Amino acid sequence: SDLARLQELARARRVALLPAVTGLAARLLSDTRGDAEEALRRMLVAQDWRLEYLAEGPVTDASVAEDLQHGVVYFAGRDSCCRPALIARPARTPLSMCNEAGTHKLTRVLFFCMEYFLRYMAVPGKVENLSVILDLKDLTLKQLPLNALMGVKQVMSQQYVGVVFRFYICNMPFMLRAVSSIVQAWMTERQRQKIVFIRDAADLQRDFALHQLESDLGGTRDVLTSFFPFPLPQGPFEAGARGGPHPDAVPGLHAALTDAGARGRPL
Repeated sequence: SDLARLQELARARRVALLPAVTGLAARLLSDTRGDAEEALRRMLVAQDWRLEYLAEGPVTDASVAEDLQHGVVYFAGRDSCCRPALIARPARTPLSMCNEAGTHKLTRVLFFCMEYFLRYMAVPGKVENLSVILDLKDLTLKQLPLNALMGVKQVMSQQYVGVVFRFYICNMPFMLRAVSSIVQAWMTERQRQKIVFIRDAADLQRDFALHQLESDLGGTRDVLTSFFPFPLPQGPFEAGARGGPHPDAVPGLHAALTDAGARGRPL
């Protein structure tokens, strides 16, 4: 198999990989269409980046707590297949963070969210992807530096290839359509196929229960003002469901997923 060839190649070259990087193997083999050489090369690039980025220690909830509370990036709900929805609202970025230092902070928030997903929300063989809802309402060009977008693209394509199932783009301002074309030009064909432009807020109801969405995104939930711990409502998750969250749902099931289980290893 492709995976066996990749494992043999790594052994032959005496390559040691972090657990977080070995988890990329199947996704990279899919992205490279089974090219074990290229997959291993990209795994090593991902590992080098990760070791450098985390040289001063892990990105903890405490270290990003203040920046999470701006509500620029957060999890809030799941779609009809239980994929978590990562909400991104760049217009909420304070002007004081529209600079290189601010970009670094927001990249750390995104990194934290993605690592949280892989450890506590993904269930190997069941829920292996997330969806991104990108709300561009009230966004100005000053809040959208292209160098920041390139940094985000680098992180996502290196560390989280194949993790995003779909990008929902909401409230696209006319003046940003040219920027959108530039961003899409940076994407692969596979990535472009995942983009869905939402013309009406009700469009998201085709994939989400209404109580899983905030009211300004076509749901029945109040617009959130607190963002961590991530405000994830209970099921049901059926698309278009209007009955609200189930009152007897068991909370805190993420605590049952072990480190080994999160990597797909049998208990």
